[in-house]
Amino acid sequence: MESKNYKELRLKCGLTQSKVAKDLGISREFINRIESGKKNPSEELAERLNEYYQSFLDTIHKSDDVTAIFDWVRVRFPTNDWQMVCEKVLCIDPDLFFYKHTGKYGYVECYYYGNIQILNSKNGDSRGVLVDMSGQGCRNYEIVLDELNQRWHDFFNRCLDIGKGTFTRLDCALDDKKEIISIPKFADKWRKGYLKTDFKVVKVIDERLMKNNSDNGMTIYFGSRNGTIHFAFYQKDYEQAKKKKIAKEDVEVKNRYEIRLMDEKANRFIDEYLTTYDCSLLIRSIIDKYVTFFDYDKYRKELVVSKEWNELLKETIDVDFSMEPKEVSFEKSYRWMDYQGGRVLKKLRLYGEYTGEDLIEKIIENAELSDEDEMQVEQATTDSANIVVLDGIGYLNRETGQLFGGSNG
Repeated sequence: MESKNYKELRLKCGLTQSKVAKDLGISREFINRIESGKKNPSEELAERLNEYYQSFLDTIHKSDDVTAIFDWVRVRFPTNDWQMVCEKVLCIDPDLFFYKHTGKYGYVECYYYGNIQILNSKNGDSRGVLVDMSGQGCRNYEIVLDELNQRWHDFFNRCLDIGKGTFTRLDCALDDKKEIISIPKFADKWRKGYLKTDFKVVKVIDERLMKNNSDNGMTIYFGSRNGTIHFAFYQKDYEQAKKKKIAKEDVEVKNRYEIRLMDEKANRFIDEYLTTYDCSLLIRSIIDKYVTFFDYDKYRKELVVSKEWNELLKETIDVDFSMEPKEVSFEKSYRWMDYQGGRVLKKLRLYGEYTGEDLIEKIIENAELSDEDEMQVEQATTDSANIVVLDGIGYLNRETGQLFGGSNG
């Protein structure tokens, strides 16, 4: 296996370098060197890596009971050049888009390709260009990503690095095919007070009991729809059965656990996603941060975390959703250079091969590191069991309650 494929395998498994290093008992820096081609693994380590990643891939394919999806993406760009956004960010030929006049969100032009919409404002308007993809739009764009042999993180990186975009809305969800939790049963837990939540508003709508032919099942809403974060847990099978006119038992997805993030929280999610590359882990972690359901243990005469709730969330991480600005970590500096600077470095190296002038070394010699820069390097090269993982994020074992990494690790 070529070294460049190890990174691809890791990302496909939704793993971080620190997680792989910890599980295999080697340093994160060593994993980094293997992925960048600076170091070839021994035959024994190559076999261990292959078996390790394959075990995760097998688990992913076997445990498709809960899958994560992006279900609404809205991102604004500070430009009126919609064709540039189309070509450079979406990577779609502008000629494929149709035009229509619009007044949506205060924009004046709409260019659409399927359910992918590009809205443009008047020249000089601070609204700029808005890419708006609802649920079906996201499914349309996933076809484009497949054609490009890319994933969502490639698009999000282009939004930030090329388009200088700002996310204004992000919906993502867990689709539960097993029905790990019963929505009506958990609604009953809420009524009994077996719920701990940071949301001030919790509402249950049971459309099964209505008489207006709107049998879409039961939904538990958390938070205000006008807030920056909002959850909706609902019986997806009822909705799809009615829409497709098929039996509820024939619908693949039973429940959907959806989170809606606006403005700063949407941008914070993207920031964390581009560090972990694991949408499912982040959705579960955010839900866990805001909501916990309990069972009543009649023997211990106290509330304990629901077994079904633990089964749904599994392992989570400590996600920092505070609005305080965050320092740039070594991991994020590397990710930026890996994505944005690789081609430039290759061009400089090729220039040096032709001319004999080492421009890369000259740039490095002229650069000055701050104390903070040196501290980040020191943290990144420390044994993975002792470092702060991914800028303060740690892994939480839900069975023991022990936090690995992070401020308590």
